[in-house]
Amino acid sequence: KYLNTDALGNYNLAGAVFLDCDNNIHFTDFNSIIYGHHMDQKEMFGELTDFDEESFFDSHRYGSLWYDGEEHGLELFAYIPADAYDETLYTIAVEEPEKQQKYLDNIYSKAKYSRVADVTVNDRIVLLSTCSSYETNGRAILAGKITEHAAGGSTDRKTER
Repeated sequence: KYLNTDALGNYNLAGAVFLDCDNNIHFTDFNSIIYGHHMDQKEMFGELTDFDEESFFDSHRYGSLWYDGEEHGLELFAYIPADAYDETLYTIAVEEPEKQQKYLDNIYSKAKYSRVADVTVNDRIVLLSTCSSYETNGRAILAGKITEHAAGGSTDRKTER
């Protein structure tokens, strides 16, 4: 619905940033996916593909997410060039701890860049997803761990995959 609709429901070619309809709006799921268009001039998720450059990934470790009337932190831990039909990434509400760990392992195995962020099955993670110009079904995904406060935590090791 929100690919070509604004947040108020009006037609808009630019659409809106939106949470996957299968996710809880309070970000209580283990994994949530937020979609947004890759737009010019760094609008919406236009900056997401910049994470494809190692130096950009290295220098951008934190973000923020506003929900439930509060700003929460995002500790960014992986950049994944992906296919839009990769069901191993675009899976919602993984509940069993074994499946959650498998999901995390899958993110790290597919990541072009990642860093240690002490992500466990007890955390809540967010995948920011946008189109990539590299392939027809290409997507750029940035994975982050939700923290209570913006810009926190230690992430001092990065690996290229």
